[in-house]
Amino acid sequence: MGRAEEIIEEGVESFKQWLRGLDAVPTILALRGQAQEICRREVAKTLGLMKDSSEEQRRLLEALANSIVGKILHHPISTLKRQEERGHGKAYSELMRKMFHLDTEEEERPDHE
Repeated sequence: MGRAEEIIEEGVESFKQWLRGLDAVPTILALRGQAQEICRREVAKTLGLMKDSSEEQRRLLEALANSIVGKILHHPISTLKRQEERGHGKAYSELMRKMFHLDTEEEERPDHE
């Protein structure tokens, strides 16, 4: 019976970690959404200047921009997920939401274009 209880406890702890990780989802989605929107606008602006570009060049520019966004966001999102699993995610989520202005309206965000 002891081993069965250990297995159950491990499962319960794993489930608790998974539940804590769900708290980070809205922040992660907001951060990715914001970054993707910035990426989309900047690519569109650049493509507007590249009037004679081919479809292949356009696809490559979009892929490059999306790759850069993914690489920039990888570490902050990984850190947030790890902190959520450790039970510290709320503070990290709040900090990320403030740092990236995720809770403000679009017109209130600083524009560094």
